[in-house]
Amino acid sequence: MPAFAAAPVAAPGELSGRLLYVPYDRPGCELRVYDLASGEDESLGPLGADCAPGDFLYGFTASPDRSLLAWRDSSGHVLVREENGQLLRLAAASNEMAEDELGANFGPAFSPDSRQLSYCALGADGTLIFTIVDPRDGRILAELANGCRAVLTARGVAELSDGSVFVDGRSLTLEDQPGPALEQIEAPYQLATNPSGTRIALLAHGVAVGEKKTTAVVDTYDLDGNALGRYVLEGSLVRESITLWFEIERLAPSARSAEVMWGCILQLAPFGGSDRFPLLYGESGPALGFVSYSPDGRFAVLGRREYQPLASGGGTQERPPALDAVVLDGETLVPRYRVPIHAEHIAWVG
Repeated sequence: MPAFAAAPVAAPGELSGRLLYVPYDRPGCELRVYDLASGEDESLGPLGADCAPGDFLYGFTASPDRSLLAWRDSSGHVLVREENGQLLRLAAASNEMAEDELGANFGPAFSPDSRQLSYCALGADGTLIFTIVDPRDGRILAELANGCRAVLTARGVAELSDGSVFVDGRSLTLEDQPGPALEQIEAPYQLATNPSGTRIALLAHGVAVGEKKTTAVVDTYDLDGNALGRYVLEGSLVRESITLWFEIERLAPSARSAEVMWGCILQLAPFGGSDRFPLLYGESGPALGFVSYSPDGRFAVLGRREYQPLASGGGTQERPPALDAVVLDGETLVPRYRVPIHAEHIAWVG
């Protein structure tokens, strides 16, 4: 488990930029900013005009030019907030479970040039629709009925279809990965990209040599299809005949690590140490929020709270206490600093 508690508190000026965050004790309502240079922390007012305490937020993210924030609310709408507080409420997406949604990229996610925003919508027939809009006015630019297995890259839309990758409509020839050897690998079920949209990762189920149970296999490439590395999850995804949910949530700028969803728990996955990668969180320890990378990609920040096992026998469970946010190395995910804010969601801006 990472030594979060042992990481020093970042002194003003040790890091640069600002952290826009939703406080843990007022989720969904207030937006605050923490200035890393000065250590000042101030309120920017309500996150959205119709927010309410306890609102569910998902996918809180900043545009690469740091001028916009976007997230999905508890009703399934995607919202975009400009720096002046003006709010754009897009047509409802969906938070409902859809058939075969493993591997879908629900978003919202900005294009590398900040001119487009993608999110996943649920069509009337249950089809997952990859929707691309102009984040300034909400105009729909494209709708792709591809199960939302697509991402916005520096060269346009990349799609995963029947195990093949298409970038801007052209089939991408993928170089063979050098290893490690696998006894079996299935067709990839998820496509992910890094913040700059210059690298992609394919996620598949596979069986490593000498092992019998299914695990996760991550293959990384550049946009020319050149192989950057194959990484296999240590251990198995199978628990009592059930294959656990496993998805990439945020791919690092270097594509050598990621934040992943393992079952229903966010985990940190460093790929670069060897062919096999661990998960830096087990089923106990402080619970993680979603990471946000610094503009230069050197660091990542995330909010966290104490881990609290689900209450047995049902009933209402108390909200676990919040802990200081932590700054990680942007590639290795090693803890570097703590930041004295208690955040539900964070976006690192310049």
